[in-house]
Amino acid sequence: MIKRYYTIMFLVSFVYMGLEMLASRIFTPYFGSSQYIWGSIISIFLVGSTIGYWVGGRAADTNKNRMILTVFLLAGAGSMAIIPFFAPYVLPVLNQLPQGIGILIASILLLLLPNIFLSGIVPVISKIVLNEGVSGKKIGHLHQIPAVGSIFGTLCTTFLVIPNFNVAFVICVYSVMILLSSFLIGKKGGINSMVISILILPVCFIPILGMAIHNKDQGLMYHTESIYNPISIVKLESVYGKKGNYLGMQFNKNSYQGIMDMDQPDEPLLKYTKSMIEIADYYMPDFDRGVVIGHGIGTIPQFYKDKNLISVELDSEVVELSKQFFGYNGDHVIVGDGRKVLGQQRDASFDLIFLDAYQDLTIPFHLTTREFVQEVLKKLTSDGIVILNYAGNQSDDLLGGIKSTFGTSFTHIRMFGTNDNKAGSQNIILVGSNKQLDPHEFRTCVEITVKDGKVITDANTHYNQLN
Repeated sequence: MIKRYYTIMFLVSFVYMGLEMLASRIFTPYFGSSQYIWGSIISIFLVGSTIGYWVGGRAADTNKNRMILTVFLLAGAGSMAIIPFFAPYVLPVLNQLPQGIGILIASILLLLLPNIFLSGIVPVISKIVLNEGVSGKKIGHLHQIPAVGSIFGTLCTTFLVIPNFNVAFVICVYSVMILLSSFLIGKKGGINSMVISILILPVCFIPILGMAIHNKDQGLMYHTESIYNPISIVKLESVYGKKGNYLGMQFNKNSYQGIMDMDQPDEPLLKYTKSMIEIADYYMPDFDRGVVIGHGIGTIPQFYKDKNLISVELDSEVVELSKQFFGYNGDHVIVGDGRKVLGQQRDASFDLIFLDAYQDLTIPFHLTTREFVQEVLKKLTSDGIVILNYAGNQSDDLLGGIKSTFGTSFTHIRMFGTNDNKAGSQNIILVGSNKQLDPHEFRTCVEITVKDGKVITDANTHYNQLN
């Protein structure tokens, strides 16, 4: 009899930690990957646990604790199942709020209720088990089993589930697991949990319904979840107001890792890519060896396919999709972290380094610090240049910080914006070198002035966007 309750506790703990890992993947496409996401998720999980333990503890003291356990299980499954359905409606709105605040509110709206219900199960089961006799062994099991379930939930979700399955599908499965665990209670307490669970079972499939609705008419051709990113391949009808046959890769709803004109696949399409190539061809027209950190769909590596150019990409799935959908056919890709891979190369071995790595909406902070810039300088030849892509506004404090940080190693810095009017959100290209960089009027971008900022270091990022 007691073993069935231990089984419920294990399953609930497994799903509880699995949901915590999945929550970051749900939020990341809208808010980017940052400390704010994990800080909000962990805080709300702790708040939910606190409330759930209190509510569950009071409910456990009634003479209907088995019925209450059933209610908590069904409510936990149902409140978890609706998360993927409502997230695409709620999160874009909250994304307009100041950074940190929107994520916190999102965590409260989507995660608090399932946390309360799932946490409330623990004191209820503890009371049921201990009612049949108190012993140190039972108390140990009541602590040990949730811990083991949490371990398995964390590891399985992180290393097996997220890389191989869609998040909505996983939440559907986890909701069904919670719902079916109520079958173990039976008719105790005067409630037929099995019948009620079967009646509520369709609710657990809301994530699948939501996935179908939200993907409809969005041009989605393919979607996968890698260990690092949710990746979508999307068909587009127009780019820059021009209709055509376009295909793009997305990690989030607000930007593209790359877009290709499928009728002209060899021609770079996006303005910033054209700008980086034009700048490179002017300042380093005959480079012997180069590296691009941030492979994307492979536009820059494919453009320089006849050059000795190494491409570095953190996510192996991105590389495979660049081959499958965008025709990348090079074989000079190193899968790994850009900073680590660059550090493994010989000093003074590159004439040109492109930096175009993005973690969702921002540049990974460890690719913006003074220590990383010093590493870049070591790997460049004496007259080599570095070209970095930044997405944002000319007035961004972070952009000023990046400029000043690169200025600690490079005596010559020039900045170019892809918007002719120099205003608004745009791609801004930083060029750094210790050789003279003459002024030049480019076709694809205009030179801009950016104020200096605080130097970014490994120990202190200074800027919220990097946290």
